[in-house]
Amino acid sequence: MKKIGVSILLYFLCFQGFSQAVLKGGASDAPIEFKVGIGNNELPDNLGIIQSVSVEPGTVLVLFERYSNGKTSGRHRLVSSSDSKFEIGFKCKYAIVFSDPQNLVMGFEEINFSGKSLSFNLGRNEIPEGVGISSLYIPSGRNVKLYIIDPELYPEQEVDHRPMGAGVRPFIGIDMAKKVKYIYVE
Repeated sequence: MKKIGVSILLYFLCFQGFSQAVLKGGASDAPIEFKVGIGNNELPDNLGIIQSVSVEPGTVLVLFERYSNGKTSGRHRLVSSSDSKFEIGFKCKYAIVFSDPQNLVMGFEEINFSGKSLSFNLGRNEIPEGVGISSLYIPSGRNVKLYIIDPELYPEQEVDHRPMGAGVRPFIGIDMAKKVKYIYVE
């Protein structure tokens, strides 16, 4: 009997830890609550327009308007804090959730924040050989510059991309994953 109680407790704790965000929507007479875990999540059609969002501290949620043939498109919205009166002008079809407890710039190997991820501190960051960056998350208060050549060796070089401010960049550009070798975080 004791084993069953421990198993139930462990299951409960694991289930609680899995959920990183809770979306509330649906019709007023039939509200829907949908738990979203780390990773890529297709949202149910009956969720409708999202009316409130709860995210755990250090969690980043990106909502997308469309999802078809395995690809997101249309408008997107970055959410990094809970909002009980969430307002968004479109029905969301897809959500991507990742953890950033230290509030660092994050780069992802694949577009739309998937594949391997790297975190970048303030200052100059070299991208490891064989790793490409195709999408970026830049937290509030940070700016990023992307370089092909080490900015310490050639400080006056032309930057391949304009400095980027806070927000999400689901796709930073054709062949950028192969070109970007240094990220400077301000």
